[in-house]
Amino acid sequence: MAMVEKKSVCVDARTVQGNWHARLNSFSDTETLVEAVASRPGFPGANPLCQLSLLARRPSVRFDDIQEAVAADKVLIRAGAFRGALFVLAAEDYPLYFHALRGVLREAGMQPLVQAGILHDTLQSCAAVLRRESWQGACRHDHEVLELLQPMLACRPKGDLAGLTLRKLCDAGVLVRVAAKAATSNQFTYGLMHEWFPALQENPLEEKEARAELLRHYLACHAPATVQDMIWWTGLSAKETKQALEALGKELVPVRVQGDKRSFIALRESLAGGRAPLLQKPSVKSERFEGRGSEQEKPRSGPPGAVVFLPPWDPFPLGWENKSLILEKKWQPWVYASAANAASVIVHRGRIVGVWQLQGGSRAALELHVFATTAKGDKAAVLAQAPKFAKQVAGVFGLSDVGIAERPLPQPLRERAAGSFLWPLGRSTPQQVSFIDRRRGNAFRKTYLSGPPSRAGD
Repeated sequence: MAMVEKKSVCVDARTVQGNWHARLNSFSDTETLVEAVASRPGFPGANPLCQLSLLARRPSVRFDDIQEAVAADKVLIRAGAFRGALFVLAAEDYPLYFHALRGVLREAGMQPLVQAGILHDTLQSCAAVLRRESWQGACRHDHEVLELLQPMLACRPKGDLAGLTLRKLCDAGVLVRVAAKAATSNQFTYGLMHEWFPALQENPLEEKEARAELLRHYLACHAPATVQDMIWWTGLSAKETKQALEALGKELVPVRVQGDKRSFIALRESLAGGRAPLLQKPSVKSERFEGRGSEQEKPRSGPPGAVVFLPPWDPFPLGWENKSLILEKKWQPWVYASAANAASVIVHRGRIVGVWQLQGGSRAALELHVFATTAKGDKAAVLAQAPKFAKQVAGVFGLSDVGIAERPLPQPLRERAAGSFLWPLGRSTPQQVSFIDRRRGNAFRKTYLSGPPSRAGD
């Protein structure tokens, strides 16, 4: 593209994987939780995915830490972001996301409301009422907010429609989600955005400027990436993405990945500086371990988190449209039910090497499968980390004990019932409810990242 200089940089795939892992899947010991979130493009905002996603990167994270950062300190915020999905973001960055993605957020999730007679005009009337309100910094429950808006609504929405109405008012920058009822609940109290984050109205950003900064955020962690990756992740149109890249100009450098014919882009500053420079191979240490009667080398990365267990919809498996650099094509049918629905995965140094799930019943179990063609040492590293993760996940769900079991792969996800990505290794009974998913009334017929229709040709 014209905005990127012609001279390219060449890197090998393993270096790219290792640097992605260091940037996206590892929190530095020197970073606070808020700093770690701020330097990455957000994490899943729905419970319990939020805690599981952060826990994978910082094992000491508790639900109360997230709750305090959102509801008390106001330094994190749950808000609609990429492709309209709910993310946890640094509050200071929220105006950037809001202005850059305003068009995406306006249309995301509207179809069910339109079918129920709740149109954009209806939501604007509701927004006007809320902007005149003064709650003096207090919060209200969902039913209290809906009761206040009743005169603007032909009939009071219930169930999914009620939640979707409140979601759209959050997307519009009128309401803000505050405290969650519990660690596994997605019932929130709500505050008025103009009371909680007045900077949103006081410091409006130009959309084009915000989009350029948004792509800078994305590339800081996900580069090297293709233009199509950026369109996929942000939900911006091809035209909007091109304009944003042109604004970044000489900050961009073309990158070639050995063995891959696609054209990649990176930030110049990420080549030799910042966290995990692209031109610097991640440090790898080795430790001796006993294996079947002979001593072998077990590779592991220097920093903690060489193996991480990530929940569904985590930003790592969904960070690029083309997944070939993080997962061998052969195994993608067992991880991706669609481009936007990813199962819970096991990652070793930047490569997806298996899947996992939490099985309930009389004795809960962390069930896992490591793909057969993974590199030497992957399985040993996964099995060494599994007991630690089982203990962590037991704490999240209040379980006294979680066992560990290896399971064979069932049929590929797209050959199974809708929602099977929540059970990548299969349910023990058809009626079993997932520990992971806490959304109400989801039929799994549509992708979780339910953004607007593709505008790639704009």
